[in-house]
Amino acid sequence: MEYGIQRGSICLLPPGGDDVDYVCRAFDEPAIYQSLGLGAPSGAEIRARHRLNSHVFGIIHELTSRTRIGFVIIFPPTEAFDAWSFLYAIPEERHRNAFAALHSADAMAHYMFDHLRIDALGWETREGKTAADAVVRRLGYRAVETKDFAGKSYRFYRITREEWMKRRRKIENNATGPSFAKLTPPYYSQSLSVERQASTWPAPSPIMP
Repeated sequence: MEYGIQRGSICLLPPGGDDVDYVCRAFDEPAIYQSLGLGAPSGAEIRARHRLNSHVFGIIHELTSRTRIGFVIIFPPTEAFDAWSFLYAIPEERHRNAFAALHSADAMAHYMFDHLRIDALGWETREGKTAADAVVRRLGYRAVETKDFAGKSYRFYRITREEWMKRRRKIENNATGPSFAKLTPPYYSQSLSVERQASTWPAPSPIMP
């Protein structure tokens, strides 16, 4: 990411400090990489992809506590799936809630569609992940196909630029103030009352409980 975005209860910021290490450590934790459908630790691969600058990385912070709680990675299109693909993780259960997921996904969709001007964004969920499916559908994604990998079934979703604009209009119609705020160093927004600078935020929490 080239700048940060505030959406509701979260701030989505470009990686800085030890953020890339934090993401890579998460991909080496079985509870994380298995939940993302990966069969082995993948921290080294994620680090290599970050160095290539071929993916979009965002770090999720809670607005009220300024605590780092998770991350978002957008993977480029492939032959198997022709949309940029959304992946997010909030490692600690105490930080997980529907609003954190919705606001993080909206912030990144805003960045991808309105800044990078992509045509489509995709998402996949593993069979049986009803909560994840509910979040994806609420965001306006459409189920397009189901595929099996390593004995597990995954459902693929997609949202186009036109569908995102419908989602954004809905957000703006329901908002009492600005829906998104662009954040630049030191990452604060007067319009949405983000008053403390990033340098004053607490130290990150451990990855796992």
